[in-house]
Amino acid sequence: MEVTSPKDHISHSQIDMYKRCPRQYYYRYVEDRIIPPKWIMPVGKAGHKAMEFNNKNKMKTGIDSKKTDVVEVFAEEWKKEKENYEKIIYGEVKEKDIVSLMQKPINEYFIQGTFIDNIPTAVEKQFAIRFNTIDIDVVGYIDVIFDNKLINDYKFSQKSPAIQKIFSAEQLKMYAASYIIETNKNPKKVGFTYLISTKVPQIKIYEINYTSKFMSTFHEDLKEVLIAISDSMKSGVFIRNSSSWMCNPNDCGYWDICKPGQKKLYYELTSKYGPKKKG
Repeated sequence: MEVTSPKDHISHSQIDMYKRCPRQYYYRYVEDRIIPPKWIMPVGKAGHKAMEFNNKNKMKTGIDSKKTDVVEVFAEEWKKEKENYEKIIYGEVKEKDIVSLMQKPINEYFIQGTFIDNIPTAVEKQFAIRFNTIDIDVVGYIDVIFDNKLINDYKFSQKSPAIQKIFSAEQLKMYAASYIIETNKNPKKVGFTYLISTKVPQIKIYEINYTSKFMSTFHEDLKEVLIAISDSMKSGVFIRNSSSWMCNPNDCGYWDICKPGQKKLYYELTSKYGPKKKG
């Protein structure tokens, strides 16, 4: 079956976006409109590079790097990431405080000895999921695979995620699927490690043990969404998902394009029907 996409491959982030809102997918991947990101997005990329540095070193030496070295790598990568954007939305966070802010959860990762007994067997491992009946690859990179068949991805955040977000994460399902395809074995667990920059920094690990039955259903779901994206590309129809949690001017950077003139109305309604302010 010939499946159409903007490129000859597709990533989990593209699939996530299409499932959240096809219209948002259209603006980003068809019209190629790149909006200024919130600061946590480039920070996350820099954080991934820092953790990659540590895991590659640990794969060679068997021990973690010094946390000061990892923070230094983060700081250098953050400088590089900033240059990729004309504008970054900082909100209430000050740009000059980013490194010291993110240094806290990075330090906590090492203080807690997170994964201290686990040696990486693969770092930033590229994968591709292919279907015989569909002419497109689903591609991505796995942050780290440890020697006990544990697959992990790092997330840098200001708050803990909703559990439903973990359970429904396409990213983790794809990691598990690609591991099974390559090794013909189930991974022990697949999960996220959240480095959370709250006032008291937190490290939270969320792990899932996927069953064979669950993965079989996932494959069917993945085929369906690839076909749905292809149908949208061919027809030019990308519907709005106005019931999505992201469909508001705070969370969707395409709001003014998609719903011009409605921002004032949105805030008036949230002010009228939202929770009452204390005091």
